[in-house]
Amino acid sequence: MTPKDGDKPLPLLQHLADLRRCFLNSLAGIFLGMVVAWFLRRWLLAWLLLPLRPYLPPGEGLTVLSLTEAFLFYVKLSFFGGIFLASPWVLWQVWRFVAPGLYAHEKRALLGLIAFSTVCFLAGGYFGYRVLMPLTCRFLVDVSRDFHMLVTTTSYLSFFLHLILGVALTFELPVFTLLLARLGIVSARSLWKFWRIAVVASFVIAAVITPSGDMITQTVLAVPLIGLYFVSVLVAGLFGKRPQTKVATREIESAP
Repeated sequence: MTPKDGDKPLPLLQHLADLRRCFLNSLAGIFLGMVVAWFLRRWLLAWLLLPLRPYLPPGEGLTVLSLTEAFLFYVKLSFFGGIFLASPWVLWQVWRFVAPGLYAHEKRALLGLIAFSTVCFLAGGYFGYRVLMPLTCRFLVDVSRDFHMLVTTTSYLSFFLHLILGVALTFELPVFTLLLARLGIVSARSLWKFWRIAVVASFVIAAVITPSGDMITQTVLAVPLIGLYFVSVLVAGLFGKRPQTKVATREIESAP
């Protein structure tokens, strides 16, 4: 990487040292976040159970099947909580490593992309937590009424992360489309051409992400995905790579 603000490129060993520093600082931030999350573990557990608890019988909660399972569950919960708490610090470390090699307009573009991606990710996580997770829990608990249901800590945490992260990542579709459009790989015209396929694909993706299997929950997720696809068409049209005009092409070809 060549720094734009300096006169000479940094040597490779200097880049490796900067990368190592960035990596170690990020790990330190995640570890500190884990420590903070450990002391907040009971609050995190209550937050984690919020979508499920209204549909459980009174007095019931998660189940542990071994002496060490509760401890390991809290370690995992603290780990993921620490990553979330430390994410601004980690992004800042990455920015400190990348920024010296960028021009001013590239810095502005990257900051805008990071902000846009963060908003999309958080919106997807919030939608999954506040809307899809309660619907899925209610359906699955209702189906299990004929059985004695024991929800273990491990299975519920895996289920929670699968759903929330899956929805959050699908909300990154406009960001992914923006990158492809800027590279000239897709365009608004090509995306619009395949909108029918996108509608079907949205229901397929919703069926994969939502483990409940009921059409109501799948539709609740598929509808925002369809909306995100049309937002992606708009994003590609506004920010996609502009094709060169014939006049500009002739001028380039005739230039000495």
